Amino acid sequence: MSVSIEGTTLVVVRSDLESTYPGGTAAFFAAAALLDPASSACEDDGHVVGLRFRDSAHVQAAVKLLAAPIRWVLMNGEEGPMTPTPWLRWSTRGGATRAWLVRKAGGLATRRENRPVESGATDGEGMLQLAVEDGIATYLDLETGTQIRAELPSQEPEPAEPSEPRLHEALISAIEQIGWYHHSSDAPSAMVDLVGATALYATRFHANEAGELLVCYTRAPQLVPLPARRRVMDFITRANFGMQYGNFELALEDGLLGFRISTHATASTLTERMVSSMLLHNVSTLDRYLPSLMEVIYAKRQPREAVEAAERE
Repeated sequence: MSVSIEGTTLVVVRSDLESTYPGGTAAFFAAAALLDPASSACEDDGHVVGLRFRDSAHVQAAVKLLAAPIRWVLMNGEEGPMTPTPWLRWSTRGGATRAWLVRKAGGLATRRENRPVESGATDGEGMLQLAVEDGIATYLDLETGTQIRAELPSQEPEPAEPSEPRLHEALISAIEQIGWYHHSSDAPSAMVDLVGATALYATRFHANEAGELLVCYTRAPQLVPLPARRRVMDFITRANFGMQYGNFELALEDGLLGFRISTHATASTLTERMVSSMLLHNVSTLDRYLPSLMEVIYAKRQPREAVEAAERE
């Protein structure tokens, strides 16, 4: 089961709402319906609930209704979760984006597994195990009534082959050696929050093992309002031109703004200096351009003038 993702959607784990939110899921839906503007649609698949909004600026009021330990994430119909979310899976198969809660599934126990089945349990093939003694299991064929004795396979685990160092592991080690706190650090990502000169910045590292690539993406501290997005698009296009390392990015659908850089790296070549330089470059670049960018958004300053002012600093 899953919920559909259209535009900007707030996805929340239903069981967290039931156990933590006063009044449970129904009360949360009722509170969200009273927001101005309210969510345009509600959906519940039994495991996660979704609230859809026409504009990401409208989501912030709904997010304020939630608090830890409620699991929630903002999703975009084209790009998926806006932050790494290990408890959620999503797909765009068939042209429709849907998301669902990750749940661990168990398997059936059979006498072919490298462990004994408890006495009285069936093996899934019309056989009932009666007893286990000295490595010999006795089964009852439920169709014929015949008792069958069989030797159980050895339970000794096969020795694990040594694994190659992974880029994500090297990334986590480098972050910890630098002394930064990291969170949401399940492979292949890790989040680091760092205070710059003008704001607190959330940064996501992404370790692309197959491509031997480390990506560092730092978000601006707020979403760009819809009326200002074309001016901001003009601003970042001018700022990106001639920039030697990294680039600004703007999601036109929800106003997410950030700065991204990447570098070739493997577990054996990644160093603390590389990790530190990437994040600090992102933060210093945002610190440099953000004041002028705020003037473009709120004071309607011309993008060309704003970029020239930032680059004179």
